[in-house]
Amino acid sequence: MSQLIATAQFLLGIVPHIITIAQAVEAPGNGTDKAATVVQLVVAAVEALPASLASKLHLDSVEAFANKVLNIVVSFFNKVGIFQHGTSSSTPPSSAPAATS
Repeated sequence: MSQLIATAQFLLGIVPHIITIAQAVEAPGNGTDKAATVVQLVVAAVEALPASLASKLHLDSVEAFANKVLNIVVSFFNKVGIFQHGTSSSTPPSSAPAATS
């Protein structure tokens, strides 16, 4: 039972880090690549744990959890406008001076 609690604490403890990584990689487009990057970073962090800790975690479960959390976070951020679609850094702002003819 104590391992179950420790695992739950670990998984909930990585949620803020998943959010931070998702925000760090946010840019218009390439959603699948961004999601894969976030999950790969979480998996890499788990793999870097000392063997005595990492062996207690099922990497597949951590990866599935990271994917679920990421989907929830991205969906929420899209709804509230934190992540915006349809813009790119090469698009000039609407307040840019109009070209003269």
